[in-house]
Amino acid sequence: MRIAYVNTDEVNQDLAERTASEYCAAVCILVPEGPPPDGLFDAVLYNLDDVPRDQQPAFLEELCLGTTDCPTAVHGYGIADEQAQALRRHGVAVAQRLHPALLRSLCTAGLCTAARRSRATVPSDGALTDLTWVNLAK
Repeated sequence: MRIAYVNTDEVNQDLAERTASEYCAAVCILVPEGPPPDGLFDAVLYNLDDVPRDQQPAFLEELCLGTTDCPTAVHGYGIADEQAQALRRHGVAVAQRLHPALLRSLCTAGLCTAARRSRATVPSDGALTDLTWVNLAK
């Protein structure tokens, strides 16, 4: 499982990498100014403290719209209780600081999503043809 972590804090990066490894997950650090992690990862984690203060409300609103196709989490000291409740209602995991439990919830959700994706790639029994079977009897 691959987790995109949009963050610049080295202490948080180290904690995220160590915690994720306990769940056999890899953390890929992305800079906030870089391209969005759309569709490239099994889960995404954002450090809200890296988002400029004037852009935070719009960023949180976008997370509430649910535009991502994978489990998402955000942590930051500036998240108000109302914002946290709204994010949780929209399936976004929220915490004031990076905590192992936040990563655990993200890893658990990401593994379930990855499993659903891999099952979707397996053809149904109805898709099999006679050419699939080989008669080994002589």
